[in-house]
Order: sequence, then structure tokens, then C-alpha cells
Amino acid sequence: MKAGTVRLMAFAEITGATRDSIRNIQKTGDTPWDDSDFPEEGQRRYTGYHALARVMADLLHAQGFAMSLAAEVVRAHTSCLRQFLDAISNGQTSPDLAVAGMIMTEFDEWAGYSSMPFLNAGGSPSDIEDNFRRQLALLGTTTTHRGRKVTVVYGPQSAVVPVAMAYRILRDRARTAGYIVDGYEIFAVESEK
Repeated sequence: MKAGTVRLMAFAEITGATRDSIRNIQKTGDTPWDDSDFPEEGQRRYTGYHALARVMADLLHAQGFAMSLAAEVVRAHTSCLRQFLDAISNGQTSPDLAVAGMIMTEFDEWAGYSSMPFLNAGGSPSDIEDNFRRQLALLGTTTTHRGRKVTVVYGPQSAVVPVAMAYRILRDRARTAGYIVDGYEIFAVESEK
């Protein structure tokens, strides 16, 4: 057993997800983390990073993103989450970062309407503002793609989750379940019996 990690049952309790929902996202490849983090054989051991990634995906999903898209957005922000957790683990002030995704809707005269996700729209508050402005400027623009006109007709639909807020929610859930999340590590709270 690796110190500071938990198995599936504890991970489910900490994140507020069911074991079946976690297994399902693993089977479909819709995890909000890179599955290569885990060995091919043996029990998976989850860290604070995995728990934070799951909570981030849940919060994006609550804002209207499909869970598979929410997971893609979180995976696109791996460095953002790791930068936050590195600061926490080293006792530094946590950076003001957020995970954000945006969806623009295009109309193609041949294929109809389609959604175009912009996965890596997060970072600092100014990064998010800049990304939103860039996407907003695309509204009404028309380009030619394979000889067909494509017009951006709607958006950006966006979802933003401050990393510090998701971390606070994660820590509260963990405490309720009898665990402590401290950066990358998860520990069971000793019973006072």
C-alpha cells in the first residue's frame, strides 16, 4: 500500500461518486486524468490529484458540459491542477487559477450545426478573460472549409471552476467521509474510539 493514496471505495466516498460511475468512466476512457498514471495490473491507488480532477469534472458537468467533455477540459488543464497542488504540497500560497472550457456552435451549409469545444481556456483570471474575448470575436465569422461555408453562430457557452473552490469542496467531502486531503496525499482520519 502506498502512503497518501486510497483505493476505489475510499476514492468514491471522498469524491461523492459511486464506484460504478468511476469504473464506467475508466471503461469509456472519459477519466479526468491520464489513465497511464496507473499500472496495467493490480489495484489502482488514487491521489489527491485524481480526487481534485474528479471534483473539477463534476463541477464542469453541473454547469452543463457533458461528462466526457468535462473530463477532456480537466485533462487539458493538468499542468494548472499540478501547479496548484505543488504550491499546496510545498506550503506556499495557492495560485489564483481556474479551469475553463468553452463551446462555440458553427453552422456548416452541408452538415448543419456542430459544436466546437475549446478545451484549454483556463489559467489565471486574465487568461480566461482573454480566451473568452477571442472566442466572442469569432461570432458571426464565416470561413470556407473544404469548399463549404462555415459560420460561427452561437457561443461561447462556457464553464469555469476556480481550482481553490474545487479543492475546498474536495476537502470538505473528504472530511465528511473520514479522510484528509493534503495536496497530492489522502489520509484516513484516526478513529477516537
